[in-house]
Amino acid sequence: MSTEKRHRSLTLVFLFGFFLSFFIILVLESIAVKTSTNEFCESCHVHPQATQSWKLSPHHDNAHGVAVRCVECHLPPKDSFRFYTAKAATGIRDAYGKLFRDIEKINWEEKSRLEKAVYFTYQASCKKCHQNLFPIGLSKKGEDAHLYYSQHENEMRCLNCHLRVGHYSH
Repeated sequence: MSTEKRHRSLTLVFLFGFFLSFFIILVLESIAVKTSTNEFCESCHVHPQATQSWKLSPHHDNAHGVAVRCVECHLPPKDSFRFYTAKAATGIRDAYGKLFRDIEKINWEEKSRLEKAVYFTYQASCKKCHQNLFPIGLSKKGEDAHLYYSQHENEMRCLNCHLRVGHYSH
């Protein structure tokens, strides 16, 4: 094979690989977008009160009119590769739960405790939206708590104080 033919063959292989990779990324991203809606999460989420308690929480019903989607708390920020691996693991876990677990026997109150909740929320996701820990109107108690948090960030999580903010509980 001549050098020119080999060069042309390698160019074609490279272009084919590039376009195939681009197509695969587009398909995977399209799937990720379609499976990141609240409706999709609700379709096989085994927690029966999740949607109702979320709609009563400040992450859905607030003065700013901003509703946070399930994936914005329950997955790492989308700007990291970890988003896709966590999304796959969460999807598999929830699908398994829907198909094989008896949801009547799951202790939802126990799963709502801090020790369990930290496995279903991501600190980086909290920080992505709540970049300013000292917004206008924050109470003195809130300022003190956020100051303490900022000094002990490696030892604490947002959930230490804000456990019930995403899913309202009386």
